[in-house]
Amino acid sequence: MSGFFSSVEVVVRFLVVLGIVIAFHELGHFLVAKAFRIKVEVFSLGFGRRLFGRKIGDTDYRVALIPLGGYVRMAGDMGEEGHVRSPRDFDAKPAWVRLLVMAAGPFFSALLAVLLLAGVYMAGRETPAWLKQPPVIGRIAPSSPALTAGLLVGDLVRSVDGVPTPTWEILSERVLTNPGRRVRVSLERGGEPLDLDVTIEERGSHGTGWMGAEPCSRVLIRAVHDATPAQAAGLLAGDAILAINDVPPCSVMGLIESLQAAKDAPTRLLLERAGTQVQVLLRPAWDAEAGRYVVGIGPSEPTILQRLPVVAALRESAAENWRQAGLIGESVAKLVTGRLSVRAMSGPVELADITSEVADEGIGAVAALCALISLNLAIFNLLPVPILDGGRMALILIEAVRGRDLERRTKEWILQVGLVMLVLLTVVVLWFDLIKRVEG
Repeated sequence: MSGFFSSVEVVVRFLVVLGIVIAFHELGHFLVAKAFRIKVEVFSLGFGRRLFGRKIGDTDYRVALIPLGGYVRMAGDMGEEGHVRSPRDFDAKPAWVRLLVMAAGPFFSALLAVLLLAGVYMAGRETPAWLKQPPVIGRIAPSSPALTAGLLVGDLVRSVDGVPTPTWEILSERVLTNPGRRVRVSLERGGEPLDLDVTIEERGSHGTGWMGAEPCSRVLIRAVHDATPAQAAGLLAGDAILAINDVPPCSVMGLIESLQAAKDAPTRLLLERAGTQVQVLLRPAWDAEAGRYVVGIGPSEPTILQRLPVVAALRESAAENWRQAGLIGESVAKLVTGRLSVRAMSGPVELADITSEVADEGIGAVAALCALISLNLAIFNLLPVPILDGGRMALILIEAVRGRDLERRTKEWILQVGLVMLVLLTVVVLWFDLIKRVEG
């Protein structure tokens, strides 16, 4: 029964986040339509059968059965047969007005992303410290593309395929979005420039890129579990692990790999505790259920808290959203050309899981996730696909160039094709969502 209630909680959290994002998007269409005195017949959260709502003036505000979207229906926006055009109809307005109405949804989605992320920056955002640091390689994973290509610990990565990489965050994005590709990595080694070709490996359930070069960061112990080798050895929450058998772990993954290599042999840990160094000896234990050696700690890496005043927060949020928009656009182009797997996309099942996990981290994390989903919604809706805002805008431009409206049947056929494309994409993404869950 607890599993059932847990699943319900996951769904509810996801629908709340999705509802906020969709409502703000549709609010953009609604407000601009109202500003130009266009009759809005329906403001709907969800598709399909009407569940409940209320009619106020000309508009039926409703919640519909399928909660994966929403729409604003305006009088005359589909050119219905037999419809007598009035001055308040959508199709009676000039092309520039109709374009503004269609563009308002993506604009409001982007605006929500900027406002939410600015709010996160003002409240304070905690992120891994290494993300904003220059990408000096501190560790190279065994049997990795970085090792094969000849990268070394201490190398500073300046760019990937000519794109500057001033921080680990941007370098990580360059790697993730180039799976299976041979890229030119420009380095600085001992003060001298050096170019190396690295073939990025496609890895993981999402089919994203992996190079195997990592920063060197301190590894902290945030929790020690009861009745485990770590507790028996005297490890404490708050300890920093400086070395394992005289070798710095550099990252949580480095720590895990070192422990697996040690197996059940006695392992020396050099710790920093309250400003002093402490050495302990522990023996990892085999966990049959997990299928690996464990010691019973919850490791983490240092974080930084970024808190900004209003103007700086808005500026930083706008810059970050602009950067993310470019990354999303690049990813969409690679999806279309087949250079990035469809598995990289997250559908409703995976988004629900992500939302539930993020909700446990607090309101700031939820706001940041809402911002990212809203930005994705803005860009997705600008694609020139019939039935999406971008497709509708393309039809309006075509009609403006022709000097007359498209025939009703032609417009209906185009929109039906767009609907089929959207349904097929949804089915494919949902299918891979389920596959990734099974694999996970």
